[in-house]
Amino acid sequence: MVDTVQKSMTLLPQYQEDFLKNLLANVFQTEDVIDPDTGKVTGTKISGFASQNPLLGTPVFNEDGTPMYQKDEEGNIQYDQYGDPIQVFEGGVAAPDIIRFTDPQIKAMELLTGAPTIDPVTGEKTYDYSGIGAYKDQLNKAKGTLDLGQQAYQMGIGTPMFTTDAEGNQVPIYKTDAQGNQILDAEGNPIQEMQGGFADPSQIDKFYNPFIEKVLDTTMAELDRQGDIAKIGERAKAIQSGAFGGSRAQVAESELQRNLADIKAKTGADIRAKAFDNALNYGQKAAQLFGQLGQGIGSLGVQQGALGQAAQESLAKDVNALFNVGALEQAQLQSEFDVARAGQLEDAYEPFGRFAYMRDILTGLPGGQSTLGVTGAPKANPIGNIFSVANTLSAGGGGGGLFGLGSLANTSGSG
Repeated sequence: MVDTVQKSMTLLPQYQEDFLKNLLANVFQTEDVIDPDTGKVTGTKISGFASQNPLLGTPVFNEDGTPMYQKDEEGNIQYDQYGDPIQVFEGGVAAPDIIRFTDPQIKAMELLTGAPTIDPVTGEKTYDYSGIGAYKDQLNKAKGTLDLGQQAYQMGIGTPMFTTDAEGNQVPIYKTDAQGNQILDAEGNPIQEMQGGFADPSQIDKFYNPFIEKVLDTTMAELDRQGDIAKIGERAKAIQSGAFGGSRAQVAESELQRNLADIKAKTGADIRAKAFDNALNYGQKAAQLFGQLGQGIGSLGVQQGALGQAAQESLAKDVNALFNVGALEQAQLQSEFDVARAGQLEDAYEPFGRFAYMRDILTGLPGGQSTLGVTGAPKANPIGNIFSVANTLSAGGGGGGLFGLGSLANTSGSG
């Protein structure tokens, strides 16, 4: 049986085939490099925009082979945020990056951490954190002022008195009346006993007028003088009455002496009582004055502490303001970098987009396609025909075929 084989292929029009070949040659193409002297192939040259990574640019070098760096308008080499010089590239796309902290942000952090100290050997940075706890100096001053105010207050009202209970705890001692009841203040709180203040009667000597005794001596001397004058007058009267030296004169003189002693005692007591009252009054006024002074100094200490707190809060506001300004700058720089990189990406992939556009044009081009078909039948095998005829003839003669041995006879006599 003879089988028929049919082969066919579809061919593009010639102008479409040329268009496709040129299009693919721009994408990727290899060609042999031939030595012009020997005419031999020395290598392979790869061309086309798909032959290299579009993200990688080509570094630019000077004539002497040194890298060429970007420069500003004044001709100074430009550096990136890491301190490295920026080399000039043709094409390519910048690597993704994050804008680091800006100068205002770094300054804001240094206000808290202090300027870093860099180890010259290891390059390690250390900070003293001088901005943390900026209120400490003012608080220390405030504590000293409060201590001074407390000393002044205790000089005025004394030191609170305590006793020790059975468990060894310090228990305040409160003032009590004659019946042992605690004396309460206007708010109903017990009044603690104080010791050593200016209001303490034991401290009255500090305010007692040291010239009182001299005043007493002078006063007593004056009273004695007045008594002597009175005695002279009484004696004169007795002489005139003829009773001098008599009992009446002695009685009158004794009465005068007793009256003088009473006057001296009363006068001394009045002077001393007045001096005591004055000393007590002065002590109370001093206690009140020093108490107010202590409170005033204590209030000043509180204000100093508040000043330290305000300084710390002001520092925090400065840090926050600086960091926010730096954050705005950082965001702006990041946006500029991202936009520039997006533009570089568009430039890098523009040829691929153009290729896709041209490919779409090719698929939409009108034009007929030609089909080439070939039909053929296999020829008979001549050698196969010869063997076929020979086998047919041999079988007809009973010889067992072309290569048969014919009929075999048994000559041994056995069955």
